[in-house]
Amino acid sequence: MLDKKVKKILDNFGNGVVKTAKNNLSRKKKDTGELFKKIKHEVKNGELVFTMPEYGVFVDAGVKGVGGTKADKKVNGKIVKGEKWKTKKVTNNKYKYKGKKPPVNVFETWILRKKIAPRNAKGQFTSRKSMKFAIANSVYHTGIETTDFFQNAFYDRIDTLVDDLEVGIEQLILDSI
Repeated sequence: MLDKKVKKILDNFGNGVVKTAKNNLSRKKKDTGELFKKIKHEVKNGELVFTMPEYGVFVDAGVKGVGGTKADKKVNGKIVKGEKWKTKKVTNNKYKYKGKKPPVNVFETWILRKKIAPRNAKGQFTSRKSMKFAIANSVYHTGIETTDFFQNAFYDRIDTLVDDLEVGIEQLILDSI
């Protein structure tokens, strides 16, 4: 009896966290892809397990970019010194790019989903490979902004879990007397 009650309480909590996390993603306009669809929870043997694609952790916590200066450009025959990269706001120090850039191939589906078709100065289509490299380079320098979409959802609902468990166990004790 206790197992069923606890499982139901954990399941309700998991549903609430997943729903709130998805709402948080929507509010931050990051709800168009695989991450939104694959945030799930499951209660197994009295344990609540949340699952999402691996990169969801980085979207939640953010990744600090390396910053630096952009390459110099040639404008009207003159060389213009490159400006500084503007890094995104990251509230943790756990994840940061050091020497290795993000893998280029992970941006393929993102480019297709956003319908980005790169063109050169003459208006001709250029290779998607160069676009993926440019995006990876930009992410490496600027980072990934912290969203806290999952962390906020979890901590916003944790009090309700404690209250529900208290009430459920109290009710079971009263029923058994």
